[in-house]
Amino acid sequence: MRQWQLEELDGLLLNARDQHEQVIGGAVVVGDALYGGTLLDQIPREVKEAFANLMHEKTNSYEDMRQILLAHIRHESGGFLSFDDRHVLGFISKLKGQIGENLFQQHVGSAATLAESGIQEGWDVAVKQADGLHQYVQVKLYDDPYGVVRHMLKVQEKIEAGKLIGVNHETIQRVYFAVPENIRDEVQRLAERHDDLSEMLYHTNIPVSARDAAGFVTDGMSNVGPDQLGHFLDELLCGAVAAGSLHAIVSGFLWYKGSKEFSVAFADAAANTAISTTGIGIGLLAETLCHTAMLSSAVGVGGRLFLGRVARSRWNFAEFLERSLAATKAQATLLRFSN
Repeated sequence: MRQWQLEELDGLLLNARDQHEQVIGGAVVVGDALYGGTLLDQIPREVKEAFANLMHEKTNSYEDMRQILLAHIRHESGGFLSFDDRHVLGFISKLKGQIGENLFQQHVGSAATLAESGIQEGWDVAVKQADGLHQYVQVKLYDDPYGVVRHMLKVQEKIEAGKLIGVNHETIQRVYFAVPENIRDEVQRLAERHDDLSEMLYHTNIPVSARDAAGFVTDGMSNVGPDQLGHFLDELLCGAVAAGSLHAIVSGFLWYKGSKEFSVAFADAAANTAISTTGIGIGLLAETLCHTAMLSSAVGVGGRLFLGRVARSRWNFAEFLERSLAATKAQATLLRFSN
Protein backbone atom coordinates (compact mmCIF):
# COMPACT_ATOMS: atom_id res chain seq x y z
CA MET A 1 0.00 0.00 0.00
CA ARG A 2 1.10 3.56 -0.65
CA GLN A 3 1.87 5.99 2.16
CA TRP A 4 -1.29 8.06 1.66
CA GLN A 5 -3.39 4.88 1.79
CA LEU A 6 -1.75 3.85 5.07
CA GLU A 7 -2.39 7.30 6.53
CA GLU A 8 -6.03 7.13 5.44
CA LEU A 9 -6.44 3.68 6.99
CA ASP A 10 -4.93 4.92 10.26
CA GLY A 11 -7.36 7.83 10.24
CA LEU A 12 -10.33 5.51 9.72
CA LEU A 13 -9.18 3.27 12.54
CA LEU A 14 -8.85 6.22 14.89
CA ASN A 15 -12.28 7.56 13.94
CA ALA A 16 -13.84 4.14 14.44
CA ARG A 17 -12.38 3.74 17.92
CA ASP A 18 -15.28 5.26 19.83
CA GLN A 19 -17.87 3.43 17.74
CA HIS A 20 -16.46 -0.09 18.10
CA GLU A 21 -16.06 0.29 21.85
CA GLN A 22 -19.78 0.95 22.25
CA VAL A 23 -20.93 -1.50 19.57
CA ILE A 24 -19.17 -4.51 21.12
CA GLY A 25 -21.01 -4.43 24.45
CA GLY A 26 -24.36 -3.87 22.74
CA ALA A 27 -23.67 -6.63 20.24
CA VAL A 28 -23.03 -9.15 23.02
CA VAL A 29 -26.34 -8.24 24.69
CA VAL A 30 -28.44 -8.24 21.53
CA GLY A 31 -26.77 -11.36 20.11
CA ASP A 32 -27.44 -13.31 23.29
CA ALA A 33 -31.09 -12.22 23.33
CA LEU A 34 -31.63 -13.12 19.67
CA TYR A 35 -29.85 -16.49 19.90
CA GLY A 36 -31.81 -17.93 22.80
CA GLY A 37 -34.76 -15.57 23.03
CA THR A 38 -33.43 -14.50 26.43
CA LEU A 39 -30.35 -13.04 28.08
CA LEU A 40 -30.42 -15.31 31.11
CA ASP A 41 -30.56 -18.61 29.18
CA GLN A 42 -32.04 -20.35 32.20
CA ILE A 43 -33.82 -23.11 30.28
CA PRO A 44 -31.77 -25.53 28.13
CA ARG A 45 -32.78 -25.81 24.48
CA GLU A 46 -33.72 -29.49 24.92
CA VAL A 47 -36.22 -28.56 27.65
CA LYS A 48 -37.75 -25.77 25.56
CA GLU A 49 -38.30 -28.18 22.66
CA ALA A 50 -39.84 -30.74 25.03
CA PHE A 51 -42.25 -28.10 26.33
CA ALA A 52 -43.24 -27.17 22.78
CA ASN A 53 -44.14 -30.77 21.90
CA LEU A 54 -45.80 -31.63 25.21
CA MET A 55 -47.84 -28.53 26.01
CA HIS A 56 -48.12 -26.61 22.73
CA GLU A 57 -50.19 -23.44 23.31
CA LYS A 58 -49.60 -23.53 27.08
CA THR A 59 -45.95 -22.59 26.51
CA ASN A 60 -46.17 -19.85 23.93
CA SER A 61 -43.44 -17.81 25.60
CA TYR A 62 -40.21 -18.29 27.49
CA GLU A 63 -41.88 -16.84 30.58
CA ASP A 64 -44.61 -19.50 30.40
CA MET A 65 -41.94 -22.21 30.51
CA ARG A 66 -40.16 -20.48 33.39
CA GLN A 67 -43.35 -20.30 35.41
CA ILE A 68 -44.17 -23.97 34.82
CA LEU A 69 -40.71 -25.02 35.98
CA LEU A 70 -41.03 -22.79 39.04
CA ALA A 71 -44.46 -24.20 39.87
CA HIS A 72 -43.04 -27.73 39.98
CA ILE A 73 -40.02 -26.90 42.17
CA ARG A 74 -41.48 -24.29 44.51
CA HIS A 75 -42.88 -25.44 47.86
CA GLU A 76 -46.37 -24.18 48.66
CA SER A 77 -45.18 -22.84 52.04
CA GLY A 78 -42.14 -21.10 50.55
CA GLY A 79 -38.71 -22.28 49.54
CA PHE A 80 -38.08 -25.10 47.08
CA LEU A 81 -38.76 -28.81 46.94
CA SER A 82 -36.02 -31.42 46.82
CA PHE A 83 -35.27 -33.10 43.51
CA ASP A 84 -36.01 -36.36 45.32
CA ASP A 85 -39.63 -35.31 45.90
CA ARG A 86 -41.96 -37.69 44.06
CA HIS A 87 -43.90 -34.88 42.38
CA VAL A 88 -40.67 -33.32 41.12
CA LEU A 89 -39.40 -36.72 39.95
CA GLY A 90 -42.64 -37.33 38.06
CA PHE A 91 -42.37 -34.00 36.27
CA ILE A 92 -38.70 -34.63 35.42
CA SER A 93 -39.57 -38.08 34.06
CA LYS A 94 -42.28 -36.63 31.81
CA LEU A 95 -40.02 -34.01 30.27
CA LYS A 96 -37.10 -36.44 30.10
CA GLY A 97 -39.16 -38.85 28.02
CA GLN A 98 -40.11 -36.11 25.56
CA ILE A 99 -36.47 -35.01 25.31
CA GLY A 100 -35.55 -38.58 24.37
CA GLU A 101 -38.21 -38.70 21.66
CA ASN A 102 -37.17 -35.32 20.23
CA LEU A 103 -33.46 -36.15 20.12
CA PHE A 104 -34.11 -39.59 18.64
CA GLN A 105 -36.33 -38.14 15.91
CA GLN A 106 -33.69 -35.50 15.08
CA HIS A 107 -30.97 -38.17 15.08
CA VAL A 108 -32.84 -40.42 12.63
CA GLY A 109 -33.59 -37.49 10.32
CA SER A 110 -36.40 -36.20 8.14
CA ALA A 111 -37.90 -39.64 7.56
CA ALA A 112 -38.87 -39.80 11.24
CA THR A 113 -41.94 -38.06 12.62
CA LEU A 114 -43.25 -37.88 16.16
CA ALA A 115 -46.68 -39.26 16.98
CA GLU A 116 -49.27 -36.49 16.80
CA SER A 117 -50.76 -37.46 20.14
CA GLY A 118 -48.73 -37.43 23.32
CA ILE A 119 -50.72 -40.46 24.49
CA GLN A 120 -50.28 -42.51 21.31
CA GLU A 121 -50.50 -46.17 22.26
CA GLY A 122 -47.61 -48.46 21.45
CA TRP A 123 -45.23 -46.17 19.54
CA ASP A 124 -43.65 -42.71 19.65
CA VAL A 125 -41.93 -42.24 16.28
CA ALA A 126 -42.85 -43.38 12.77
CA VAL A 127 -39.95 -43.79 10.32
CA LYS A 128 -41.01 -43.73 6.67
CA GLN A 129 -39.24 -46.25 4.44
CA ALA A 130 -38.37 -45.99 0.75
CA ASP A 131 -41.43 -48.08 -0.18
CA GLY A 132 -43.74 -45.67 1.64
CA LEU A 133 -44.39 -47.99 4.57
CA HIS A 134 -43.51 -47.08 8.14
CA GLN A 135 -41.42 -48.57 10.90
CA TYR A 136 -42.82 -47.80 14.33
CA VAL A 137 -40.47 -47.11 17.22
CA GLN A 138 -41.11 -46.74 20.92
CA VAL A 139 -38.46 -44.57 22.54
CA LYS A 140 -37.52 -45.79 26.01
CA LEU A 141 -35.16 -43.42 27.76
CA TYR A 142 -34.56 -45.66 30.76
CA ASP A 143 -31.67 -46.49 33.06
CA ASP A 144 -33.25 -49.86 33.87
CA PRO A 145 -32.95 -52.50 31.10
CA TYR A 146 -35.42 -54.77 32.93
CA GLY A 147 -38.05 -52.02 32.67
CA VAL A 148 -37.51 -51.81 28.91
CA VAL A 149 -37.94 -55.56 28.47
CA ARG A 150 -41.16 -55.52 30.51
CA HIS A 151 -42.56 -52.88 28.15
CA MET A 152 -41.41 -54.89 25.14
CA LEU A 153 -43.38 -57.88 26.37
CA LYS A 154 -46.52 -55.78 26.90
CA VAL A 155 -46.28 -54.25 23.43
CA GLN A 156 -45.69 -57.70 21.93
CA GLU A 157 -48.99 -58.85 23.46
CA LYS A 158 -50.84 -55.83 22.03
CA ILE A 159 -49.40 -56.51 18.58
CA GLU A 160 -50.57 -60.12 18.70
CA ALA A 161 -54.02 -58.89 19.73
CA GLY A 162 -54.08 -56.38 16.83
CA LYS A 163 -54.59 -53.41 19.11
CA LEU A 164 -51.95 -51.03 17.69
CA ILE A 165 -52.80 -48.68 14.82
CA GLY A 166 -50.38 -46.83 12.51
CA VAL A 167 -50.41 -43.42 10.84
CA ASN A 168 -52.54 -44.68 7.92
CA HIS A 169 -54.91 -46.53 10.27
CA GLU A 170 -53.27 -49.85 9.42
CA THR A 171 -52.79 -52.58 12.02
CA ILE A 172 -49.18 -52.55 13.18
CA GLN A 173 -47.31 -55.84 12.85
CA ARG A 174 -44.11 -54.85 14.64
CA VAL A 175 -42.89 -52.14 16.99
CA TYR A 176 -39.19 -51.51 17.53
CA PHE A 177 -37.64 -50.20 20.72
CA ALA A 178 -34.93 -47.54 20.80
CA VAL A 179 -32.83 -47.34 23.96
CA PRO A 180 -29.76 -45.40 25.12
CA GLU A 181 -26.39 -46.84 24.19
CA ASN A 182 -25.37 -47.40 27.81
CA ILE A 183 -28.09 -50.06 28.39
CA ARG A 184 -28.38 -51.51 24.88
CA ASP A 185 -26.20 -54.58 25.45
CA GLU A 186 -28.04 -55.52 28.63
CA VAL A 187 -31.44 -55.05 26.98
CA GLN A 188 -30.25 -57.26 24.12
CA ARG A 189 -29.12 -59.96 26.55
CA LEU A 190 -32.40 -59.93 28.48
CA ALA A 191 -34.54 -59.83 25.31
CA GLU A 192 -32.85 -62.97 23.96
CA ARG A 193 -34.50 -64.93 26.77
CA HIS A 194 -37.89 -64.39 25.09
CA ASP A 195 -39.15 -65.48 21.68
CA ASP A 196 -38.73 -62.83 18.94
CA LEU A 197 -38.12 -60.08 21.50
CA SER A 198 -34.49 -59.33 20.55
CA GLU A 199 -35.66 -58.52 17.00
CA MET A 200 -37.68 -55.63 18.40
CA LEU A 201 -34.53 -53.72 19.37
CA TYR A 202 -34.05 -50.83 16.91
CA HIS A 203 -30.68 -50.43 15.19
CA THR A 204 -30.36 -46.72 16.11
CA ASN A 205 -29.78 -45.73 19.72
CA ILE A 206 -31.24 -42.74 21.54
CA PRO A 207 -28.37 -40.18 21.40
CA VAL A 208 -28.60 -39.26 25.10
CA SER A 209 -28.65 -41.19 28.36
CA ALA A 210 -31.53 -41.03 30.81
CA ARG A 211 -29.27 -39.34 33.34
CA ASP A 212 -28.15 -36.62 30.92
CA ALA A 213 -31.72 -35.92 29.77
CA ALA A 214 -32.86 -35.61 33.39
CA GLY A 215 -29.92 -33.27 33.93
CA PHE A 216 -31.29 -30.86 31.32
CA VAL A 217 -34.55 -30.64 33.25
CA THR A 218 -32.96 -30.27 36.69
CA ASP A 219 -30.64 -27.58 35.31
CA GLY A 220 -33.63 -25.59 34.08
CA MET A 221 -35.48 -26.01 37.37
CA SER A 222 -32.38 -25.01 39.36
CA ASN A 223 -31.70 -21.97 37.20
CA VAL A 224 -35.18 -20.53 37.76
CA GLY A 225 -35.34 -21.68 41.38
CA PRO A 226 -32.76 -22.42 44.07
CA ASP A 227 -29.65 -21.64 41.95
CA GLN A 228 -30.98 -18.52 40.24
CA LEU A 229 -28.29 -16.24 41.70
CA GLY A 230 -25.49 -18.63 40.79
CA HIS A 231 -26.76 -18.88 37.22
CA PHE A 232 -27.03 -15.08 37.01
CA LEU A 233 -23.36 -14.75 37.98
CA ASP A 234 -22.35 -17.45 35.49
CA GLU A 235 -24.14 -15.62 32.69
CA LEU A 236 -22.50 -12.34 33.72
CA LEU A 237 -19.08 -13.99 33.66
CA CYS A 238 -19.72 -15.46 30.21
CA GLY A 239 -20.80 -12.05 28.94
CA ALA A 240 -17.71 -10.43 30.44
CA VAL A 241 -15.44 -12.98 28.79
CA ALA A 242 -17.12 -12.51 25.40
CA ALA A 243 -16.98 -8.71 25.57
CA GLY A 244 -13.44 -8.71 26.95
CA SER A 245 -12.21 -10.98 24.17
CA LEU A 246 -13.72 -8.74 21.48
CA HIS A 247 -12.36 -5.56 23.05
CA ALA A 248 -8.92 -7.17 23.36
CA ILE A 249 -8.94 -8.27 19.70
CA VAL A 250 -9.90 -4.82 18.43
CA SER A 251 -7.46 -2.93 20.68
CA GLY A 252 -4.73 -5.42 19.79
CA PHE A 253 -5.36 -4.81 16.10
CA LEU A 254 -5.16 -1.04 16.60
CA TRP A 255 -1.88 -1.47 18.50
CA TYR A 256 -0.55 -3.77 15.74
CA LYS A 257 -1.39 -1.14 13.11
CA GLY A 258 0.39 1.51 15.16
CA SER A 259 -2.77 3.48 15.86
CA LYS A 260 -2.35 3.03 19.63
CA GLU A 261 0.50 2.62 22.05
CA PHE A 262 0.48 -0.73 23.85
CA SER A 263 -0.24 0.82 27.23
CA VAL A 264 -3.15 2.82 25.79
CA ALA A 265 -4.55 -0.20 23.96
CA PHE A 266 -4.36 -2.32 27.12
CA ALA A 267 -5.98 0.37 29.26
CA ASP A 268 -8.76 0.95 26.72
CA ALA A 269 -9.51 -2.79 26.44
CA ALA A 270 -9.68 -3.15 30.23
CA ALA A 271 -11.84 -0.05 30.72
CA ASN A 272 -14.24 -0.91 27.90
CA THR A 273 -14.55 -4.49 29.13
CA ALA A 274 -15.58 -3.16 32.53
CA ILE A 275 -18.15 -0.84 30.94
CA SER A 276 -19.56 -3.55 28.67
CA THR A 277 -19.74 -6.01 31.58
CA THR A 278 -21.71 -3.44 33.57
CA GLY A 279 -24.10 -2.98 30.64
CA ILE A 280 -24.54 -6.75 30.34
CA GLY A 281 -25.19 -6.95 34.08
CA ILE A 282 -27.84 -4.24 33.80
CA GLY A 283 -29.56 -6.19 31.01
CA LEU A 284 -29.46 -9.44 33.00
CA LEU A 285 -30.86 -7.70 36.07
CA ALA A 286 -33.64 -6.13 33.98
CA GLU A 287 -34.68 -9.56 32.67
CA THR A 288 -34.56 -11.04 36.17
CA LEU A 289 -36.98 -8.36 37.34
CA CYS A 290 -39.16 -7.88 34.25
CA HIS A 291 -38.90 -11.29 32.53
CA THR A 292 -38.87 -9.87 28.98
CA ALA A 293 -35.86 -10.34 26.71
CA MET A 294 -36.62 -7.40 24.41
CA LEU A 295 -36.94 -4.86 27.22
CA SER A 296 -33.92 -6.20 29.06
CA SER A 297 -31.72 -6.16 25.97
CA ALA A 298 -32.79 -2.56 25.26
CA VAL A 299 -31.99 -1.62 28.86
CA GLY A 300 -28.62 -3.39 28.65
CA VAL A 301 -27.64 -1.70 25.39
CA GLY A 302 -28.87 1.69 26.64
CA GLY A 303 -26.99 1.28 29.89
CA ARG A 304 -23.80 0.39 28.06
CA LEU A 305 -24.12 3.39 25.71
CA PHE A 306 -24.79 5.75 28.60
CA LEU A 307 -21.85 4.49 30.65
CA GLY A 308 -19.61 4.59 27.60
CA ARG A 309 -20.62 8.17 26.88
CA VAL A 310 -19.99 9.23 30.48
CA ALA A 311 -16.64 7.47 30.61
CA ARG A 312 -15.58 8.84 27.22
CA SER A 313 -16.50 12.36 28.32
CA ARG A 314 -14.35 11.95 31.42
CA TRP A 315 -11.45 10.58 29.38
CA ASN A 316 -11.75 13.42 26.85
CA PHE A 317 -11.80 15.98 29.65
CA ALA A 318 -8.75 14.38 31.23
CA GLU A 319 -6.94 14.45 27.87
CA PHE A 320 -7.93 18.10 27.47
CA LEU A 321 -6.50 18.96 30.89
CA GLU A 322 -3.31 17.06 30.14
CA ARG A 323 -2.83 18.87 26.84
CA SER A 324 -3.63 22.23 28.46
CA LEU A 325 -1.11 21.69 31.23
CA ALA A 326 1.54 20.64 28.70
CA ALA A 327 0.85 23.72 26.58
CA THR A 328 0.97 26.00 29.64
CA LYS A 329 4.30 24.52 30.75
CA ALA A 330 5.71 24.93 27.23
CA GLN A 331 4.55 28.53 27.08
CA ALA A 332 6.02 29.27 30.52
CA THR A 333 9.35 27.75 29.49
CA LEU A 334 9.37 29.77 26.30
CA LEU A 335 8.67 33.02 28.19
CA ARG A 336 11.38 32.25 30.75
CA PHE A 337 14.00 31.75 28.04
CA SER A 338 12.86 34.84 26.08
CA ASN A 339 13.37 36.96 29.19
